[in-house]
Amino acid sequence: DAAEIKNRRLPAKGLSDAGLEAQTLVAAKNWASRYNWKETVTKAYFTGNDWTIYRHKVSGVQTSRKISGVIVMQRPDGLCSYHNAVFAQQYNGSGYQKVYTEGIQPGQLKLECQHAQ
Repeated sequence: DAAEIKNRRLPAKGLSDAGLEAQTLVAAKNWASRYNWKETVTKAYFTGNDWTIYRHKVSGVQTSRKISGVIVMQRPDGLCSYHNAVFAQQYNGSGYQKVYTEGIQPGQLKLECQHAQ
């Protein structure tokens, strides 16, 4: 386990959009707060390169879009870690709403904090 932690690095960054990334960090912190995480969220970003569009099954009207990402955090034990996550935006017919965290993959992946920047 110690060797894995020492050698682990964050996933590569995908889609880059400063405005959406700011919303993603807020969404990640909201998720952590809602589920009473003891860790402190320090960063969140997209690992996917593009959004997947979702449409209503019958009408075909666009309803939302989703993209993969990660939530990076500082742990109380001094290590850092990350969760793979899915971020999403609802579509209201004329524009996208704020980014929210749709879900996370269970299990934190620990790494040294120097590699969590």
